Amino acid sequence: MRLPKSTAFDVCSGLAAHELLTRDSDGRYHLGRHIETLASSWVDGTSALQRFARVCATQDELDGKTVTLHTLAGSSVLCLDVRLGTQPLPETPRPGVRLGLTDSGPGAAILTAATDEELDALLRRAAGFEGLATQEIAAIRAVGAQFRRGRRAVPSPDGTVALARARAAGEGRSWLAVAVLLPARNGSPGSEGVVAAIERVLDALVGAVGATLAP
Repeated sequence: MRLPKSTAFDVCSGLAAHELLTRDSDGRYHLGRHIETLASSWVDGTSALQRFARVCATQDELDGKTVTLHTLAGSSVLCLDVRLGTQPLPETPRPGVRLGLTDSGPGAAILTAATDEELDALLRRAAGFEGLATQEIAAIRAVGAQFRRGRRAVPSPDGTVALARARAAGEGRSWLAVAVLLPARNGSPGSEGVVAAIERVLDALVGAVGATLAP
């Protein structure tokens, strides 16, 4: 892009403020640690995205089921990949689709898994990018607390139930969530086995990118 120098400086300064870029003493910009965290999932042929379907195929409990892979993107959850199952579903997320952090299975999994400190950190980053109001941040914190206490269920307006789990990666700067989608009318038979399989998939994916798991 051909931008005026003043505009380019403003853009780079804004990215540097959020650690997407770093600035040397001589004024040169380089990729920052947050970009490196995101990019680390797609280097050297060992990405979570590349391994997703292959790892799912090793779990008998996931046979025939629709499984989705997500990451945190600001105050929403971004679908990275979908392994379609044999059961027809009213609606299935597509790669690139954003889901709500407070009203989706993967979002609920992240809010449930995050400690108070991790939740504060991710909300600060989201606020910096999206300009979240104080009331919006407070509302997300409140929903997260309800999920952790088991006092809030994930709504399924499209008739789909999501069994999901999430893990922190990159010292808590990034998150991966894996969800199994089931028709709501079928309930969740064998859910314990499915959840255990999801945990094993997450172990493999986060381990593949060399990330550090949060407690």
